[in-house]
Amino acid sequence: MGSDELGVETLDDFKRHAAQLLIEQGQLEAAVELLVDINAWTLLIELIESQAETLLAQGQVHTLKTWMKTIPAEIAADVIWLAFWEARCDLPFTPAETRQRLESVFTRFQKARDNTGVYLTWSFIVESYFIERNEVEPLDDWLRVFEELHQEYPSPDIPSVRARVIYAQYIIVALRTNSIVSQLDNEMVSLLRSSLPADQKVAYGAMIIFRVAWLPKGRELCNDVQTIIRQLLVAEDVSPMDRFVWNISQILYDYSFAEHPASLSKSLIEARDISERHGFKMLRDTYQLMVAQVLCCEGRGNEAERVLESLTTDVCNVNPSNYGHFKLVAAHCHLILGQINKAMDCSEQSLRTLLRRNPNASIQSRFAIAQSALELGDRHSALISLAHIRRICRKLDNQYIEFGVRLLLASYAMQTKRLQRCQNILRLAFELGNAQGYRRYFMQTPEGLADLCAVALNADIYPDYAKALIQANQLTAPRKRICDAWPWPVRILALGPLIVEINGETLEFQGKAQAKPMAMLKAMIFNAGQPIRTEKVADALWPDANEQKAKVNIKSTLHRLRKLLGHDAVLLSEGYLCLNPDCCWLDIVTFRRLLDSTRSEPLATAVLEDCLRLYRGPLLEDDDIPNSAIHLRLELSSFFLNSIQFLAQCLITEDHPNQAIDWLSRGLELDPLSEPLAQELIELYFQLNRKTDALSFYQCFRDRLMQELDVEPDDELKSIVALITKS
Repeated sequence: MGSDELGVETLDDFKRHAAQLLIEQGQLEAAVELLVDINAWTLLIELIESQAETLLAQGQVHTLKTWMKTIPAEIAADVIWLAFWEARCDLPFTPAETRQRLESVFTRFQKARDNTGVYLTWSFIVESYFIERNEVEPLDDWLRVFEELHQEYPSPDIPSVRARVIYAQYIIVALRTNSIVSQLDNEMVSLLRSSLPADQKVAYGAMIIFRVAWLPKGRELCNDVQTIIRQLLVAEDVSPMDRFVWNISQILYDYSFAEHPASLSKSLIEARDISERHGFKMLRDTYQLMVAQVLCCEGRGNEAERVLESLTTDVCNVNPSNYGHFKLVAAHCHLILGQINKAMDCSEQSLRTLLRRNPNASIQSRFAIAQSALELGDRHSALISLAHIRRICRKLDNQYIEFGVRLLLASYAMQTKRLQRCQNILRLAFELGNAQGYRRYFMQTPEGLADLCAVALNADIYPDYAKALIQANQLTAPRKRICDAWPWPVRILALGPLIVEINGETLEFQGKAQAKPMAMLKAMIFNAGQPIRTEKVADALWPDANEQKAKVNIKSTLHRLRKLLGHDAVLLSEGYLCLNPDCCWLDIVTFRRLLDSTRSEPLATAVLEDCLRLYRGPLLEDDDIPNSAIHLRLELSSFFLNSIQFLAQCLITEDHPNQAIDWLSRGLELDPLSEPLAQELIELYFQLNRKTDALSFYQCFRDRLMQELDVEPDDELKSIVALITKS
């Protein structure tokens, strides 16, 4: 019997039955085609309602919207749940506009007395504020609406609906109060251990981290949450939106706690891929701002500036809150680039924007203002901003904010040359940071953090924690502060007998196998850390080798030297050899740089003392150096002796004469025939009424000159001694 012999009703029944079989077999697309073909709108609506949540979890937004569009408009208009699911499809992309539709759906569900629809719609209206990240004050009104709902609409006893409602309440707590609400925290964690769908658990886990990571004992809870969620992420039914939100939470978490930048980069890359693949335009802007913020944290200001330039138009036009965040990151970028006035302007714009929408979110803006004011020398404004931050911090009981405040106060004390106060505050900051595992803080500049770490290491303030900060932020040692304890992978001490330390262990030189590699190292040392041509090294090490043989020798010797020091320790580029300044510390370089800087900017006495302690003796004291290096040896020795005199004069001015005597004596130990140092010491003894010491030292010095050089002291020194004798 052909199809034309069947009645229409019989054929429709046949297709309806076939559609049911296809649904049971999971062939949903084919089932939808049959239902549309026979105008079975009721069955199609039932299918959509049963599959919508799953399709959204799988990221099949287009499929769900296509199915709903097949339903005639006059029929769809009467089905509230279709309007609900249409709004759910658009929520990640246009949260503000979608919220207006959800509010209309909410009203319709209320009139229809659909309790499930009422509570679910309420929860997604609240979630729209979290996705949009703009004004959050209306959440207070929606919380009051929720409290009123219980009087008229009993809460449905459906686990998934109850979970959504708890999640929405948690969003309000996170965005509006940030106070400890242990009951809700515990309820959220219990949801992660329930039988809810994986995508919901991932979203809930992200919100827990967003809320509690920086609160007292919050990190312990975050560790438990991460363990649960990482197991869930292997599931295929976690929606792209929830995966993206999870990655954003991990970026925020890793920004503060990651031991190494690699984990932070991994979360950034995953978030970028999801936003680009699924077209989350507004969330992509949020991601880009985070990228710029991480680049600033790493001191890569120029790269951060390029990211911000690509966002300027979109951020200004779409989302005021993102604009506030944009100005905040721009302020950080300008700080890194040394554009302090621009940093202050952006900080103030950020504060004005965020203060109107979420006072708690303005904390970072106040940090930016304090940091900018400090750089501008406006210490009064810096302290006012820090006082505002501290008031909010105490209200929120947020230890992470307190950590940042203490670090900034330590920087303030250091800038005002109150080293002891800086160390005291730094001890409190590092005690807190070490206990909580913090690795970064608001508006951090690599140079500023490196300086604080150097102060901490010099004063033995939580040295292991200071080294953890150095590793996590890949900091390089500050240029104007000596720090013997800085964790350089390779330390080379050439002032005096040669010492090479690899990760704190002294390298033992033994056997002929190391002779040529060490000779190559010394050739680079003799060039004072500057790049040296390979031909020059070859001429020094293999004067009789032809060009081809020299190239082979350079290659093999470099390989052996890298095996001793580490592969990254020695750079070879365009025919030049050089010690890698990012991982190799050479005492000559630091010694010359700091002493050079005294010519334009006098160093603090303590820093100058640290610098002079580097000088253990003449350059490679135990080695016969080539003629080309003699000038460098003499120059460094002269630097040292002149600086000893300068330091002694500073110490005398600061009323520390005994320290001045110690330094002059040390200089004379290293150069027993230095008449300028001898004269300085004799005059100092005389000023301190130590006439006997002055004359005794002069007699010893005169005898030494006669014995070593067969010369008398110069006339000026003799005149001073004669004056002392007569007095």
